[in-house]
Amino acid sequence: MDNKCDKTSLIFLSDYYTNNCSGQECIEVKDEILEAYKEFQEIDRKLDNWDRNHRKKIIFDEIYIGEVLGKRINSYEEYISEKIFIESLMSLCGKTIFRRSMQYYWNGRTLQDIADEENISVSAVSKSVKTFKMLMCKIYEISLE
Repeated sequence: MDNKCDKTSLIFLSDYYTNNCSGQECIEVKDEILEAYKEFQEIDRKLDNWDRNHRKKIIFDEIYIGEVLGKRINSYEEYISEKIFIESLMSLCGKTIFRRSMQYYWNGRTLQDIADEENISVSAVSKSVKTFKMLMCKIYEISLE
């Protein structure tokens, strides 16, 4: 039995669903469902804010690397090309070597700073940086002197 006192609202589906494939523009929903949806949106917003405020300060992904290198991508093709190159380089040398080398070469941090941050020896960081340098020289056919 349907309660006639239930309040309803007319909503535009495009406001709630980015990919509305139904072809329907509007739908009538109960206000309590709409309120529940708004509560979930608020919870999601708070979780996003918490994640943003509590994540580690350095996240090595293609966006961060692009910022570190100071490159601006002009087209989608350049973005894809750069992403493929960075992913290939990371898989070739490993994430740890890549991360340490980015810190050393592009952020100008000392080997000691990197070692202290990662709780490892300076020689381990030095080995990573040398490995990265050798790999880059090999890729760009530069001789080490």
